[in-house]
Amino acid sequence: MRNILQIRQNYWFWPGLLTLAGLVLGLVMPLVDARVGDNWIRNHDILTIVESSGARGILTTLASAVLGVAGVSYSITIVAVSFASGNFGPRLVGNFMRDRLNQTVLGIFLGSFVYMIVVLRTVYDGTDGTAAFVPQISLLLALAFTLISVCALIVFFHHVPESIDIMNLASEIGHGLRASVIELLENEDERVSIRKDQPLSQPIKGVPSLALIRSDADGYMQSLDIDALKGVAEKYDVYLRVLRGPGEFVATHDAVFEMRGEGDATDAPTAALRCISLGASRNGDQDTLFYIDQIVEMVGRALSPSMNDPYTAIICLDWLRAGLSEFVRRPPFEPDDPWDRVVYQRVTFEQMLDRAYGRMRQYLAADRAATLHALTGLADLACAACNEARADRVRDLMRDLGNAADETLETSTARQDVADLLARELTRISESRAGVPDTPAPAD
Repeated sequence: MRNILQIRQNYWFWPGLLTLAGLVLGLVMPLVDARVGDNWIRNHDILTIVESSGARGILTTLASAVLGVAGVSYSITIVAVSFASGNFGPRLVGNFMRDRLNQTVLGIFLGSFVYMIVVLRTVYDGTDGTAAFVPQISLLLALAFTLISVCALIVFFHHVPESIDIMNLASEIGHGLRASVIELLENEDERVSIRKDQPLSQPIKGVPSLALIRSDADGYMQSLDIDALKGVAEKYDVYLRVLRGPGEFVATHDAVFEMRGEGDATDAPTAALRCISLGASRNGDQDTLFYIDQIVEMVGRALSPSMNDPYTAIICLDWLRAGLSEFVRRPPFEPDDPWDRVVYQRVTFEQMLDRAYGRMRQYLAADRAATLHALTGLADLACAACNEARADRVRDLMRDLGNAADETLETSTARQDVADLLARELTRISESRAGVPDTPAPAD
């Protein structure tokens, strides 16, 4: 599991896969031509038989053109990545490198080039005594691949400027956050949330106290296979508590799992470590906070003195609220049986809220427009909260932001605007929540 996820996220995966497909097709199609022959072409007036010299010229020209376009496309991608890195933050480069469309377009170009080169070597003119051979079907397929490459180039030229537009970029991250939150909540019954000081089950035979399973590598935890981990726990008759979640950095010898039980757990640590994937960077597959951090970085850069772009920050705040609203409405999950084979403490709404607005406070407080928009968005979250505990936490963040703005904003008019809006929004929250039945928070 560690290697499969990293391979699929590499920029070269799909180009390499399509290049390999072009190679295989280039080897297979001439064999098909040799079996079918070229008599079928004579029955179609729209098609003509191409001689060996013409076939070589066509394949050489097409291969050179496709490879040249591939180089241009790759250069454009590098320019787009550099632009995104400089304006939106280096952490967002991964979004462009993982873009499936960019990878597919480059793969189409490279695969077509390899196919044409491989087919070219099968063309014989018969001058050296061997039978002349021109793969007519393969040649027609090469022309089809050229047309596909042209279409892919048009799509690519449309996609690149669209992908670096701040509206689309913020939308992509916002949709990623919302989808990650929904997946987290839907799988909540498999990821039991407990107090970290809750004791584990009985000791393992031969292990005098709590057994810690330590990492054998360095990197960010990119994924955690809960189902596989449950299988390990059942196989070895042990209980496991996950100490590090997706997105956290793990160094060699850091404790990743706690383990207790009565079974023979000699091989359990090795099996448990196979259920996690470590890499050099974070990703949003299971790391919900990854999207939060990306939005925070975009807001920080937008509100920096060098850019001074509060409207970009406002766009990011809108998409942040869209993701958090999915979480704030969902009542906390309370499992029937607090003990499962695998205990996983997932990210809470309060952690996400603090991670987002707590880290953005210093940036937002320095700009009047961003502060006002953030207060309105937080008030909307508080009105939609499923219980008073979450609504109170949102209120606290609103007050903290208002106090920070009062200390940071330079003009008295701006400070008064923030104070007036804060008072109105707090009143709106109280009025909207009057008479709303409260869902109790889970007991500690």
